[in-house]
Formats: sequence, C-alpha cells, structure tokens
Amino acid sequence: MSRENVEVVRAIYDSIASRGIEGSLDLIDPDFELKGVGQGPITGTYRGPEGVRAFFAARTTCGTRMRPNTSFENFTTQAIK
Repeated sequence: MSRENVEVVRAIYDSIASRGIEGSLDLIDPDFELKGVGQGPITGTYRGPEGVRAFFAARTTCGTRMRPNTSFENFTTQAIK
C-alpha cells in the first residue's frame, strides 16, 4: 500500500469518527470494494459509497457492532513495507 493510499484511509477513518458513515460517503471512491468475510448476513462484496452504506446498514440490522482498528498505526506501518 502506498503512503498516499494510507493517507486516504486515514482521512476516511478520521471522517467516520467525526461525521459518521453518512457524513463520510463523499470520500468513498466509486471503485472502492469492502469485503464482508465469513458466513452470515454481511458476507459479500460491497462496492462504492452505496455499498459502504449497505454494509453498515446490514451490520446494524444483524445486531453486530464494529470498532475501529485501534492499531491503525501498526497496520499502516506494515502495509507500506
């Protein structure tokens, strides 16, 4: 992952923390893909801003909560290598 991409992801994390999902959809590229892994109602590939909205709506519907990755700095350090 390039440093530029890390900065984009960081901006999205910060935006979600301050504005929530709905307030952050303008930062999501139409080609962005989010993958729900495992088995259950959120499994699948979600594309673009509408896909992100649908993913989080499905998470809410199935009663699960997401917590942001608290080790974002460690993730980005590893991803850039």
